[in-house]
Amino acid sequence: PSTIFAAGRTAVANNSQTHTLDSKVRVVARIFNPRARASLLRSIAHMAVAPFGPPIRFRDNLVADVACSMVRCLVDGVTTARFFFSGEYEKRKPSLAEDLGATSPVITAIPYWIRLQQCVRRFYDAKQGSRERIEHVVNAGKYTVSLVSIGLASVGRYGSDIDGSFWSDPGRVAWISCLFIGAVYSYVWDVVMDWGLVEVTKREGANGGEWQWWFPLVPVKVRWKTTRDRVFRSTWFYAWAMGSNLVG
Repeated sequence: PSTIFAAGRTAVANNSQTHTLDSKVRVVARIFNPRARASLLRSIAHMAVAPFGPPIRFRDNLVADVACSMVRCLVDGVTTARFFFSGEYEKRKPSLAEDLGATSPVITAIPYWIRLQQCVRRFYDAKQGSRERIEHVVNAGKYTVSLVSIGLASVGRYGSDIDGSFWSDPGRVAWISCLFIGAVYSYVWDVVMDWGLVEVTKREGANGGEWQWWFPLVPVKVRWKTTRDRVFRSTWFYAWAMGSNLVG
């Protein structure tokens, strides 16, 4: 939007001048931002060849994360394309109730598979014995749980409808269990790693100036991490963000 706004202002400012073909091409180029589009295509290419391609950059991770968040949009895009290319839209009462086979679960799994491969590559590039390697292994586990959930849902054809007793189908129980584990897994990763609001360390070197939660059976402490580089001073705002993220 900012690029389009800037291009629009340029066009208005030059409205009284004679527009040549070259100037019009430059305005259109500013709107579509070819350099950004080329960078996006390179990131998609790096995603496609992971983990055997070049080292994973932050923007490669970002594009793959966005793809994971847009899985529903990708599936709907394929459904829309099928609706038009199959000629279903020409019928008086169009319907897409026919089985799509493995199309939907495969499209759903591809972004998570790519992120898993990126974690594998970043584990390989990290220094041996470093904490960074452990973080990439833990992150890879998150996407592995998601892939298992997708596989179970695809094989068992599970959905929102439940026929009979819930516990009568072991596959459905396993699927729901994986979904629950994946949700908790992702939430903990967001709060601890992505947001950095909670710090998990060993019990030695406790700092009494911050909130702490102790686990009697586990030799770790969970500390509410408040540092000076926060955007908002109030720690309650971040506590609210953590709670709202868990709910929705």
